[in-house]
Amino acid sequence: VARRRVAELTGSDAEKSKQLAAFDSTITSFKQLIEGQKTQISALNEQVESLATENTRLKADNVQLVSQTTALTSERDALTTQENTVYYVVAPQKTLIAQHVVETPVAARDLDKNQFIAIDKTQTMEIPLPDSAKQYRIITRQDLAALETPPDASGRIKGALKIRDPKAFWAASKYLIVIGPDNVLSPAPKLPTEP
Repeated sequence: VARRRVAELTGSDAEKSKQLAAFDSTITSFKQLIEGQKTQISALNEQVESLATENTRLKADNVQLVSQTTALTSERDALTTQENTVYYVVAPQKTLIAQHVVETPVAARDLDKNQFIAIDKTQTMEIPLPDSAKQYRIITRQDLAALETPPDASGRIKGALKIRDPKAFWAASKYLIVIGPDNVLSPAPKLPTEP
């Protein structure tokens, strides 16, 4: 019985040694796996930090681009308004001479915008004349072929000044001077308004 017990104990120790060796091997594998995962986590953390830094830089770049876009849009709008603003005046020749708008029979060299009505040439296609029954004469260099109804043979217009092609009409000058009869009241000049 004692020998049998010794054999059992010895056999159990060998099995237990095999199990312990297997457990040690498993533990070593897990330790290696954990170390590998720690390395991966460290690399991923570095990537996250790098991406966070890049994201911060991109946000700053975006803010700068938005600011530049806003400035360019404002500048473009101002240039468009400046480009599209034209001026007109309709008055008797005596009044235009008194206001230094004309020097008989041509436009003055230095025109005061305050003596004119400012309009947007892309929006205003008709300029009213104070008395539609009277005759008026354009003395500035506008392209009269760009009107819906061209002037008569003596260069006079009646009714309203209807512009068919604003680009062509205003190409030669941003200022339109229309001389009317001496007994016609002209509309008061308006200061330019910001659109």
